[in-house]
Amino acid sequence: METDQRRLLFYQEGTFTDGVRRYSKQELLEILRTDPSRLTPAAGLRPVFQDLVLPTAGFVVGPNEFRYVAELSRVYALYGIPMPALFLRLRALVLEPPIHRILQRYRLDPWAFVEGREDAFLEAVKEVLEGFRGLEAELSRLLEEVEALGQKARALEPTLERPFRRFQARLKGEGERLLKKLLRARMGRDAVLLHHLERLRRHLLPRGLPQERVYPFAMYALRHPEALQRLQKAHISGRATLVLD
Repeated sequence: METDQRRLLFYQEGTFTDGVRRYSKQELLEILRTDPSRLTPAAGLRPVFQDLVLPTAGFVVGPNEFRYVAELSRVYALYGIPMPALFLRLRALVLEPPIHRILQRYRLDPWAFVEGREDAFLEAVKEVLEGFRGLEAELSRLLEEVEALGQKARALEPTLERPFRRFQARLKGEGERLLKKLLRARMGRDAVLLHHLERLRRHLLPRGLPQERVYPFAMYALRHPEALQRLQKAHISGRATLVLD
């Protein structure tokens, strides 16, 4: 409901309320007749309303839309409207030459950043961190020793199976957390690695959002003549990585 601001309408005890005042069904029908722009469907009802006005065979959606539209089948059935087929739209990630070189250097999947998996960068750079592999090997040997100790204990007393499994899981989890802390601390003292991580964040996940929500594709097309050709060759759905020269 559009009043002095947009407010959600709720149906309660035979009337509708926007949290400020109540409306009868007749009042809402009068508003629809005189000024229909004041009543609009919210996100959950918008696809159903859209397909009532303009019957739709197929609906191309983004990843977030796909999740909530897929949950509306019973709402469509409630209003007797056929639910359209859902098609996940293309998701594209543009890699300009400097970013592509950084990714190649660490053999890193760029989609790891889009999906919020920055640990992938930590995994990739650990090979270049002095002393890290030795510490990782020591932890692996420690876990193997605990496994051997557990086998001996279980041979003496079978009921110790579960306690030793829990102990191993806790030890492994704490060891992995320790290694990640070491990586972050070491990276904080390594200007090159820190700079590379910041560049990847800025280009692949700007402002903490997917690249396509912040940087318009026209920006890349104006700087790189081949950008439109790369996009044209991409598949119409799924995800594509567009590497520019």
